[in-house]
Amino acid sequence: MVGNTRSMKFMLRLFLYGTLVLVMMPACLALSFSETQELEEMVVEGRKIEERLSGELEEFGHKVEIVTGEEITAGGYADVNQILESLVPGLYVSSKSGRGDYMRMSMNGGDTKRVIFLIDGVRINNRLYGRGYLDTLSVKMIDRIEVLKTGEGLYYGTDGTSGVINIITKPVTKERHGSLGAGYGSYDAAEAHGYLSETINENGFLIYGSYDAWEGYQTFCDEDYDHIEGAARKDRGYIRNSLLAKYERNVDWGNGAVLRGSILRNEAEADFMRVDEDKAVNDRTEYVGILKWDHDIAEDLSYYVKAYYHEWWTEYTRQELDGTFVYNEALWGYEDWGVNLMGSWFFLEENELLLGFDYQNYWGKDEVVVIKGDHEEVYAGFFALRPHFNFIPDLKMSLGGRYNQTGGSDSFVWNASARSPIFGPFFARAVVGTNFRLANAYELYADEDYAIGNPDLDPEESLNVEAGLGATFGLFTAAVDYYYSEITDMIAVGDDLVFENTDGETDLESWAISLSSQPYKGFSFVLSAVYTDATNKDDDVQLTHIPESFYKGLLRYWHPSRRFGGDLSVRYIGDVYGTDYPEFGAVNYGKYWVTDISGFVRFGNDLAHTLTLRVDNLFDKDYTTYGYGRTTGSDGEPFIYEYQGTPLALMLSYTYDF
Repeated sequence: MVGNTRSMKFMLRLFLYGTLVLVMMPACLALSFSETQELEEMVVEGRKIEERLSGELEEFGHKVEIVTGEEITAGGYADVNQILESLVPGLYVSSKSGRGDYMRMSMNGGDTKRVIFLIDGVRINNRLYGRGYLDTLSVKMIDRIEVLKTGEGLYYGTDGTSGVINIITKPVTKERHGSLGAGYGSYDAAEAHGYLSETINENGFLIYGSYDAWEGYQTFCDEDYDHIEGAARKDRGYIRNSLLAKYERNVDWGNGAVLRGSILRNEAEADFMRVDEDKAVNDRTEYVGILKWDHDIAEDLSYYVKAYYHEWWTEYTRQELDGTFVYNEALWGYEDWGVNLMGSWFFLEENELLLGFDYQNYWGKDEVVVIKGDHEEVYAGFFALRPHFNFIPDLKMSLGGRYNQTGGSDSFVWNASARSPIFGPFFARAVVGTNFRLANAYELYADEDYAIGNPDLDPEESLNVEAGLGATFGLFTAAVDYYYSEITDMIAVGDDLVFENTDGETDLESWAISLSSQPYKGFSFVLSAVYTDATNKDDDVQLTHIPESFYKGLLRYWHPSRRFGGDLSVRYIGDVYGTDYPEFGAVNYGKYWVTDISGFVRFGNDLAHTLTLRVDNLFDKDYTTYGYGRTTGSDGEPFIYEYQGTPLALMLSYTYDF
């Protein structure tokens, strides 16, 4: 197996270097010509920089996936994790105990803390709390989700080694538009939601509200509970609600300007069960406030300024079986605010220069994991140059750098990318750059029986290289993508359960194969397979909770009239090991299939009425989602218990659009 892996690495590096040559060759050829060509006059539309950035990153060689609001509504999804798990090819996501819970994620071979999470462009994870807490967010407010599958430290900051997930909420509309909806499903799942948007006298408004609740299922099997005398065999559920308000006004300055403001409030009370306790509850409240000014000074010059405020607080309660409290409404969370500034200038026709500045000020408090350094500021400046070559107009190239000053640590990261057609239907892309990640609060200060923090941890630094080849043949598109990251001073739990910087270097290698089709008479599909080798150089042992392989498929039929349709989603998770508890060794909790299905029908005037039926885990498979927990049984012996995936569950929803 090791020999085969090394051979594969050699072949993949040949593939990588070949792709880089194919991408860069047109640029070299262009520089060898001295003639010039007359160009047609450039017309730039939709100059709003932030809104166009993700789509343009794909044009410049980055890997980007977009999930639309129509897909989310038609699929009857009730949870962001479900959406990412089913609709994003090549992305591994697994919720701990069903909807509204923590998740494990792997993108490009990295884990969850190597992904930056955004809501409307505002970062919701930071140095203190690196995990994206998406369990309080209502999916009914989502307009689209942008998944950037490339190291994105240049534009989005530290920790984006594997990629970025940006959740975009519904926009303000010019004409009156809104909806009302409700749903009910298995395990007493219930939801209600509605929104209204309109522009009156150049003033645009949007108001959204939702409520949903779920009684949940028993998350641990009876055999695990049998270890604990008097165990409380409870179901795990939640109650959550969201409110969103937006204002927008267009101003006739230059080529146009827009002032936008929004405030989002999420609230949830969610169970986080443990097999040996009576209760574990997080009572959460989150606010995201944004004020943004977009200004197109001229066709070739634009900028935006965005100020934001974000707070996320939890009161955490854990209670033993005998009624004593481990924590009783212990407070933990953070507040942060900041300013983003970014400008775009087109010069000499189609060459573009992007400049930006980010400032973030955040502090946290934690009565569970006691934080000793609770306040930090982040300063960052960045640039990106996108040259245009007259003789190869289809070649897209970008080169940029970013300087970060965070928590007493300075870093400079850079990124270069390109995408170009090569011959016939084939195209090639390549990205190379560096990234930087600071230890989070848990890694610095944890005091658990399975992990102990280390305040002397050094930052991680990484070199990322990515390449892809793709082609479109009629209705079909195929791609092969390769990602390699070499991490220095990677932070991990050592043999003594204390977080440490790993000696030497850690390699993350991931290669993905995808095949998709455009809709044909209503039918389409997306297939993807991902193989990951994520190891420390000195032991060749796969990193914990990173699957060695997984496969996803989505078969869709939507009638061309959009009157009815449905999705069939299938995923297979290969070997994935939990190594959190050395006394039990590496435990494989992978090798399982899960199938989900959904369908919708629209009827009435303008198809305003929609009924959606969703079935999760169609074949009611037993599987382990998140790995294992560890505790001691009533007999005094330690044991590990598994987090079980959602059993067969149905959800029927109705929406009226107006």
